[in-house]
Amino acid sequence: MRFDHTLPLLFFALPALLFAQAAQHLSPLGNFGRGEGEVQAVFASGSLVYFGVGKQLRVASFADSSAPQTLARLTLSDNVNDIAGLEISGQQFLAVAYGSRLALVNVDNPFDPTVYATIAAGDNCEGVATQGTLAYVAAGNQGLRIYDCANPTATQTIAALDSFGYCESVALDSARCYVAAGKSSHLIDVSNPRQPFVMSSIAAQSGGYHQFVGVQDEHAYVCDYNLGVQVYRITNPALPEFITTIATGPEAARITFAGSFAYVASGEAGIHLIDISNSAAPNIVSTFDTPGSAASLWFVPTTAPPPPPIEQEEVYNPSSLNYLLFLPRDTTARIEGKFPLILSLHGIGERGSDLQRVK
Repeated sequence: MRFDHTLPLLFFALPALLFAQAAQHLSPLGNFGRGEGEVQAVFASGSLVYFGVGKQLRVASFADSSAPQTLARLTLSDNVNDIAGLEISGQQFLAVAYGSRLALVNVDNPFDPTVYATIAAGDNCEGVATQGTLAYVAAGNQGLRIYDCANPTATQTIAALDSFGYCESVALDSARCYVAAGKSSHLIDVSNPRQPFVMSSIAAQSGGYHQFVGVQDEHAYVCDYNLGVQVYRITNPALPEFITTIATGPEAARITFAGSFAYVASGEAGIHLIDISNSAAPNIVSTFDTPGSAASLWFVPTTAPPPPPIEQEEVYNPSSLNYLLFLPRDTTARIEGKFPLILSLHGIGERGSDLQRVK
């Protein structure tokens, strides 16, 4: 992995007006979790934010951006490198790349994230992207791995490409996959994910190191950790055409887009806001000097309501039956001092002493 310095915990919530392209400058809404540890990965779904602090996967609500709240913590066996979301059988999951493994974590109840399965994917799983129930993993020296997660307790490896060098990250756009692999990046056709093939490769410029590739409007934006962001036209994906370099400085690690703007996490330089309406002459509009080294970034809408807070209790009664009890934290649900009651009577497949099977 290219990062060779300490990354302090940093969250930077981008206000909703950025989506309207009205912002010309970045301004901080807060520094949630400051001093708690090193963050490498962040992913948001609605107002819920999932992030890794070292080996911990954390869940936080940003429904009130002035007072975000940590909802849950889940400790894994190695540092969290990347996070992506996916839906399986109507339930919300996370694909978490950590150490040499990929974890499928059920977050349907964000107060109780549960690991459903772990997959030995590579010597170091640096990045993950998802599409439907498929997970694409940048597995370090093991290359690109594609997994079918439709059954999270019995995932299947459906394809592997391992001749890329050290894979740092993976991104998806329609029927293509983009892998940054240090000395080069690769455009891969995954219209049939069981038979992926390389359409073309982009060699790093002299002294360069490809950390991430983002795609917008038939252009690939290569985050070169040493040389800034390089722009390639990929109208013909078999023959990428170099356009220009955006001088963000070194440590360009991640890029994301909203309309005609791009946002780049650039390590010690912070976050760059870039106007890409003219791809031949992109313009750095402003820079926000984050209080730590910016490694990743994600949009967090602040208008969505938080999920219903629910407390879970596991009841073990040796003289009767074991059961799970869920109670709303919001006591206004009471009527004459009592709660409405819903009983879930499970089938024979959930019998036994393991309450987790009932879930």
